[in-house]
Amino acid sequence: MQSERRSRRGSSQSPMANGANQSPDAIALTSLADYDTAITEIDAIIAQLEDGQHSLDEEMRLYERAMRLAHACDQLLHGAELRVDKLRADLSTETVSFSLEEFELDDE
Repeated sequence: MQSERRSRRGSSQSPMANGANQSPDAIALTSLADYDTAITEIDAIIAQLEDGQHSLDEEMRLYERAMRLAHACDQLLHGAELRVDKLRADLSTETVSFSLEEFELDDE
């Protein structure tokens, strides 16, 4: 049964789950790809927790991992929101310039 758990756990976790380049207490997401990977891993963790096949210690470890991932996703989304707000502010004060290329629309 233990080997079955290990194989199931190993196949459902993303590359982020192995902890490569990350301390267990800090997860830093830097891109949309990281966000998508984290959401996928959170979904996999939820499925593992719902199956009820884990010890309390293992469930706590999975829960902590999901919460850290969720927090990192929240931070990434907050950073994106700040960037959008800054862009809007720059646009409203006209500090950003855009050059548009001319193009023709076909009336088909």
